[in-house]
Amino acid sequence: MTRNELQEKLAEKGVHESLYSLDGLANQSECYSVVHEGGAWKVMYKERGEVTEIAVGFSESEAYDLVYTEFQKAYGWQD
Repeated sequence: MTRNELQEKLAEKGVHESLYSLDGLANQSECYSVVHEGGAWKVMYKERGEVTEIAVGFSESEAYDLVYTEFQKAYGWQD
């Protein structure tokens, strides 16, 4: 999916913008981030100051798909 599609879907589901960053690693905790670094797209999660790399090395659209999937799992969405 595209960046705009992800933002629209998350807004429809009521996910607050502070829970994700599509512009690099977020400063706040409890946040998913999409990071473009060294030609690779990464999805990261920051919790209590610790950064976990969830996945790396795929396309931008795949990164956005993964962020949505992570929220689906966290909130139990079935769509």
